[in-house]
Amino acid sequence: MNESKGQSLDIDRLSKHKRIPGPIIWLLLPAILYMVLLLILPGQRLDLELEQAQPLGVEWYVAGPDKDGQPVSLPAYLTWPAGKPLAIQTSLPPAFKDQQTLLIRSSLQTISVLLDGAVIHSYDRLTQEWPRSPLASSWHMVRIPSHSDGKSLEIVVTSPYESMSGRINEIHYGNKASLMYWLATIYGPGLFLSLLQILVGVTLLVVSFFMPSKSRRSISALGAFAVLMGTWFLAESRMMQFFLPNDLIIGSLAYVSLTLCPIPFLILVSDTVLPEYRVLTNRLIILFSIFSILIQLFQILGWADFFTTVLYTNLVIALVMSLILVLMVKGWLSSKSKEIARFLIAFSILAFFGFLEFANFLRSDFTETAVFLRLGFIAFLLVLAFQSLRNARQIMLQNQAALIYEKMAFEDILTGLGNRAAFERDTAGFKMNAKTDLSVRLVSMDLNNLKWINDQKGHAAGDEAIRLASHCLKQYFAPLGRCYRLGGDEFACLIQPDQPEVFHQNLEQFQTQIKTISKAVDYPFSIAIGSAVFPTERTDSFHEFLIQVDQLMYQDKQKKPVL
Repeated sequence: MNESKGQSLDIDRLSKHKRIPGPIIWLLLPAILYMVLLLILPGQRLDLELEQAQPLGVEWYVAGPDKDGQPVSLPAYLTWPAGKPLAIQTSLPPAFKDQQTLLIRSSLQTISVLLDGAVIHSYDRLTQEWPRSPLASSWHMVRIPSHSDGKSLEIVVTSPYESMSGRINEIHYGNKASLMYWLATIYGPGLFLSLLQILVGVTLLVVSFFMPSKSRRSISALGAFAVLMGTWFLAESRMMQFFLPNDLIIGSLAYVSLTLCPIPFLILVSDTVLPEYRVLTNRLIILFSIFSILIQLFQILGWADFFTTVLYTNLVIALVMSLILVLMVKGWLSSKSKEIARFLIAFSILAFFGFLEFANFLRSDFTETAVFLRLGFIAFLLVLAFQSLRNARQIMLQNQAALIYEKMAFEDILTGLGNRAAFERDTAGFKMNAKTDLSVRLVSMDLNNLKWINDQKGHAAGDEAIRLASHCLKQYFAPLGRCYRLGGDEFACLIQPDQPEVFHQNLEQFQTQIKTISKAVDYPFSIAIGSAVFPTERTDSFHEFLIQVDQLMYQDKQKKPVL
């Protein structure tokens, strides 16, 4: 018999273990059915019949007196003086018998497109000394009319930067739909990841407002870091032009956001793993803020362009990140902190890809800008977001435990009213300063015959009587102030004395309710009440005032039958 009982208990335990909730089943059933249908039923491909964008793979020649006739293939990286126009020419192939559109990317260059010597497209950002606007790397869609096959196509680019002056990117042609599809295929994933990172950052910023104060600043800093890094990735995605077609924004956003990215990162570091270096990190934050202001002023005043100062931006960031890495390693070696270790792993991943990005920049390879850093940042963000949210959860649990302990310390378990400790806390100001300008009404109450009820009817009836009394207090006096159970059969209320009419009206309703209850229970139920307003002319201290109110309560007790 015992053996079968034990087996049934084991079966019940197993049946309850890992049970899937009912609503989840109703979600999974149609999803599984749909996947089975996809596997069973035949489907027909519905590819969009788009023309494919084609590279303009013709023979190009450098035009001009210096290297006239030199053949080049695109993309081309020629050694060319800064500020000197570079022109290349070709004859359009037979495909240009029909109308076509060219897709050309200028890299920090002005550009002109000529067809048989006539200018059909031009982008020429004015480069006056002051105020100077930045050049933008941008896409250019140039419509070539029909029957242009065999005509001479000339492209002229000019850049004030030597590393960009001899650069000519690959050129594609087709209709606009095919070119847009090609752009979305090649650069769309980068755009999507950039927007996703910004969305994650904004989400973290919103979530931080609902987090405990101890973790709010670090989570908001992580969110701001994600937004700024996502903004930088967006500016480097080569797709921002299609929804923010402003060359001033395109030409400046990447540089400005790059100088601001270290600021929330330093806030995050100082709040989580290096609080002892808060003074240093605050100074570094000021440094990057001033640096960002300076590069913008230098650009506007014409002293140094964004592209010129970005090298110094990368150098400063690399030096500061190296310093932070050294400090974290030092902190981990001295403390063996698991939190520092986790942050160090995440930061090491970011730093590794960041140095790859910096090395790529020093090689003047701008074709894959931000690719390395984007990979490192995704890993960094995932690790840090998980750690920050876990820390926030731990803090919330600690706060909840602290609230529970505080509630237990100042709340009577049986009635839910404040206990004597809460009463002492709330009247401490009156006890310390009897000459205060504050005033309060004290209502002192005693549940009559509680000992007789416990002895004759049992402690369950005594507890019921206490709860009934506390319920009446909550109903009629709690809306006017605070109510307490001081212990045993003693109760008290602290009430604002500015509405005596309301108090007396509630007192009458309270006494009426007590009489109603006394008729409904099988034991004598009554409450003795004493009340007065502090300060009074008859008392010099709050202690004497308490004695006075107790005397008033005992006078009322003598009027009631006591067993």
